[in-house]
Amino acid sequence: MSTVVEVPEATEAAKQLVQLSKEYTQKLKDLKESAYSIPLKGVDVKSNGPRALRVKDVKSYLQYLRPAAEQLARQASQLVQHGAINDTTRLELRLRLAELEHALFSATDAVKAIPG
Repeated sequence: MSTVVEVPEATEAAKQLVQLSKEYTQKLKDLKESAYSIPLKGVDVKSNGPRALRVKDVKSYLQYLRPAAEQLARQASQLVQHGAINDTTRLELRLRLAELEHALFSATDAVKAIPG
């Protein structure tokens, strides 16, 4: 383990990124579950029925959430690679980043599997 002189601002940023990563990992997991709960057959996405609206809602939520989640992942990655934070904080941030990235890819795959 290397010795790092911590910078308080970097440590505070890491704490905030850990919290945001936890929150948005859960939101993405919930989105994936919403996508999986939509029946794959019998949904006419051109209608305005409840199931079609649900499909549109799930797809648009990912469309709006994805850019910010990707930015969060980039910022966390930068701090992991270059931040003046202690090794324990770096490890926690790396683990949260892995969870976030997995949740983002899983939610994206689940939403893409919805026809329409």
